[in-house]
Amino acid sequence: MRTRVIDVYDDAVSIKRKWDYLVEHGKLDVSASYLWTIALWESHLKKKNMNIILVENGNDISGIFPVFLKKKTMRKLPITTVCPVASLFCLHNDLVVHEPTHDILSAFFEGLKSISGFRKWNVMEIPSVVVGGIADLMLKSFLSANGYKYIVSKGPVSPFIRTKNLSWEEYLKSLKKKARGNFKRKQNIIRREGGTIIKQISEYDEILHIMTTVESRSWKHQRGSAIVDKDHQMTFYKLLIKNLGSHFIFFVLFFNDKPICYSMGLLHRKRYYSLKTSYDDNYKKVSPGIVLRLHLLQYCFENDFCEFDFCGEEEQWKKEFTIDHREHKNYIIFNKDIYSRFIYLISQFIRKNRD
Repeated sequence: MRTRVIDVYDDAVSIKRKWDYLVEHGKLDVSASYLWTIALWESHLKKKNMNIILVENGNDISGIFPVFLKKKTMRKLPITTVCPVASLFCLHNDLVVHEPTHDILSAFFEGLKSISGFRKWNVMEIPSVVVGGIADLMLKSFLSANGYKYIVSKGPVSPFIRTKNLSWEEYLKSLKKKARGNFKRKQNIIRREGGTIIKQISEYDEILHIMTTVESRSWKHQRGSAIVDKDHQMTFYKLLIKNLGSHFIFFVLFFNDKPICYSMGLLHRKRYYSLKTSYDDNYKKVSPGIVLRLHLLQYCFENDFCEFDFCGEEEQWKKEFTIDHREHKNYIIFNKDIYSRFIYLISQFIRKNRD
């Protein structure tokens, strides 16, 4: 096997078809896809500083590894860190490979040596690896077999709802009585307060207008953390809206003809990924987020989707909807040079003493 590197933004389009094939072949989530990764390259990295390492077997691509470098400190020591581009915003991190073999991973690690700046990396950080997934199983066996030191820590717990082979009515009956009562009460509150309409919007300019209007009135904007407050996030979502077409799903809750809440997500391999829900903080007492989310869930059940993925950390309010969740791990891999091993030993010493 050999490696080839793409480091020019416009050159990446040449591998789009193969990339999409590998994602489909591996049954990976949408954040492993070409369009998601390219959107991150443009929005978060300004079309610079990313290298796509291709592992090739003959003329065929067997693995795709988009990575970038980050300078930081660890245990107060300066380090050069290799990060998958998915670490900028990923849902469930996994390997974009044709077959999960040690040869592909060996070629990737060797490929790092061919890129200026990457040769003397100290640490590789791979967050949100699905427990028991391809990446988890491969990393553990490969790293141990090849003498790499690594640390594994607990990653996010991410809830999801199984929507296949179950009707909307059956799902509601499966919930706890308290949750059903709470949902019904919140739906009734907003109906008593005024007229409500829920619409699915597909026109680009209308989506942007509603998104920015609602975000500017949200509690997140008051804290400076809304999409409209961060240019790289706004650019990222604009690219998803523009490039993913019918796979991008955007619902809006109108209250007395005024948009007060939106929810956007992506449909990929019959799974709905809930990326963002935001509401006008002036209407928080009528629980617009819960009301819109219930409608969206019903939409997923009635359209025969397989799964509704909350795409985030487990929170108390999500437990009313489901008990199913995915567990993740965070991997920190240390290079084999003396300095990297020294940082590993210090990290282990601190962790053991802390425990």
